[in-house]
Amino acid sequence: MGLGRPALALVVATARGHALCWTAEQPNCDYALATLATKPTLRELELFLRTLHRFDATRKVYVGTDSVASNWTRKQQIHAVVDTPCLARYEAFSRNWMKRQRWGELTVWTHLQLEKTTVMARALDDGWSGVLYADCDVVWLAPFPSVGPGVLGVSPCLCAPRVEARYGKYNGGHVFARSREVLAVWRNATRRSRYFEQAALETVRTVFNESAFDLDRRANVEWLNLLGSHSFDRRDHTMNLTVDDDGQVWWLGDRLLSIHAHVVPSSNQPNFQLPAVARITAVLQRSLILDDLCATHHLLCASRAPCPVAAIRGRSRTVHIASFRAGHGDAASNYYHFFFGLLVPFLNWLETSRPLQGDAFLLNEHGVNHKFLPQLMRLAGREKCVQVGVVGASTHNGSDATARHVTLSNDLDWSILEGPSPRRVRPPEWGLDWHLYGCGFFSIEARRELARRVDVASRTMLRACACAPEPLVPSKPRLLFVRRRADPHNRHQNRSLPNFDALVAHLHAQSWSSAIEFRVVDFADLTLCEQACEAHQSAVLVAQHGAGLANAAYLRDRGRAAVVEICPKSMWYKSIFQCLAGLRGAHYGRIQQTDIHGPVDVAAAADAVATVLEVLGSPVDEKNRYPRPGGHHLRVCNGKDRVWRAPIDCGY
Repeated sequence: MGLGRPALALVVATARGHALCWTAEQPNCDYALATLATKPTLRELELFLRTLHRFDATRKVYVGTDSVASNWTRKQQIHAVVDTPCLARYEAFSRNWMKRQRWGELTVWTHLQLEKTTVMARALDDGWSGVLYADCDVVWLAPFPSVGPGVLGVSPCLCAPRVEARYGKYNGGHVFARSREVLAVWRNATRRSRYFEQAALETVRTVFNESAFDLDRRANVEWLNLLGSHSFDRRDHTMNLTVDDDGQVWWLGDRLLSIHAHVVPSSNQPNFQLPAVARITAVLQRSLILDDLCATHHLLCASRAPCPVAAIRGRSRTVHIASFRAGHGDAASNYYHFFFGLLVPFLNWLETSRPLQGDAFLLNEHGVNHKFLPQLMRLAGREKCVQVGVVGASTHNGSDATARHVTLSNDLDWSILEGPSPRRVRPPEWGLDWHLYGCGFFSIEARRELARRVDVASRTMLRACACAPEPLVPSKPRLLFVRRRADPHNRHQNRSLPNFDALVAHLHAQSWSSAIEFRVVDFADLTLCEQACEAHQSAVLVAQHGAGLANAAYLRDRGRAAVVEICPKSMWYKSIFQCLAGLRGAHYGRIQQTDIHGPVDVAAAADAVATVLEVLGSPVDEKNRYPRPGGHHLRVCNGKDRVWRAPIDCGY
């Protein structure tokens, strides 16, 4: 049993408690590990395995899984595991439903919790002398400790008497067993338990009293041990959780071996827990396992510094912006949907609400790996304290999120927001995404509001990115061509322009080309700031219909810039970029492409570019600034023959 990385030379084994297991040959060190994991807990499982492998690269792990987690565990290469698919029959049910419904004399939730014994029995059947069960949201901070020689090991809660009286004296998420008899007694005792399978451990401890022992108290510390309302001495020990210069985590004079870390708070996390959760997260962000934390919860590492615990104690203003995958409306990896679904609302919130230090931005991740958002968080983190959270939304689109400000970014069913909500849900406040297809129906007031929001986001980004200011003396106007790279992973469209190089060459051959600066870019290779600055420093943006055209938001306003869109015939009805040009006060031209992979008429494209160059600097034609009403595929929410006054009124 070896240690994962050279940095572990910093770890010492002199702390109080059981001896640490540096090799499997040490007494009482040769035991297996078991846990349970389902689809919603995959990121926690990944952090569990990463930190385990860092300190104990050879320990055998048995994982009870549902179908999604089973598929993930078989493919992952972080740590060797034994997949035990025993949770598939629960995966269609919500946690609340399982706690209410019964299968026989036990709730469905209790049956699920008792699957711990199924996985532990599998390890014992494979010949291991013992098995330690640990919940998958445990983070390992040091090599494993040795265990006692008895058949049962339990982890005392070390909580206030009222907490133990309700939930039990021992933690059901940290249990050791050496025999199937222990597991059978645990299952049988659960039938009479006051709190699921956890309180039943008191009976199990009594049955095996002479051969039972307490697990190392330096393991499995959690939020309730930190808060004065739940701690063993009713004193607040939040600030007793510290990290030293070597990255080792300490609490009340002991170096911790593991911590039960709800690293990203969920929507049902009570506010009183947040100071402890924030402290745990802040300490882990400076600990030995920082690389593992950033690999699994990368948004936590996007901000420059974590929020101070004192700030979380106050009443924070919270905004929720959903980032679910919805068809191709994927705000996690599609730049257009990211721009209007996340960047615009987030920056408007920062600029218009002027959040104080500690005000929280509650972001829905749901296991999605964000492509652009970490860059935005880093920019915001220069000035703001951002607490990132995750919403476990039972409505599948986040509309039951508990937040003072609610935004839902993608094309999802928000009709639930029309009626009264027991959770004080507010209707969406932004609404800047796919519905721009129908901006021909917007009222003047709605267009002004959308233009204001895009302008706020644009100016904020340009300032944060320190883009070069406009030159005092006019120079050659820049013509920016956006090359669209073929993407074999894009299952939605993957549009292409086979004669792109011929188009650029044809424009270079025009009589007016000597007065123009030409530049070709591939936005896929650029950061958010590089894209913003490239667009802002250009006079004409030429691109095929696609996400890169969202950068038209950074063009100069008042008729000083223009957009030329190359649009496939099948997408001609999509007027979103004409709408965006209108919102920015930019001139607009469009050329039809025969199909999404067909060539474009280079002569027609040259004429379109020449036309917009002629009008640069002049006011935009208000009559043709926006597409005419019609030609979109969205319902008009205010009823037949009525104006679609504003997307906000429609819940979009």
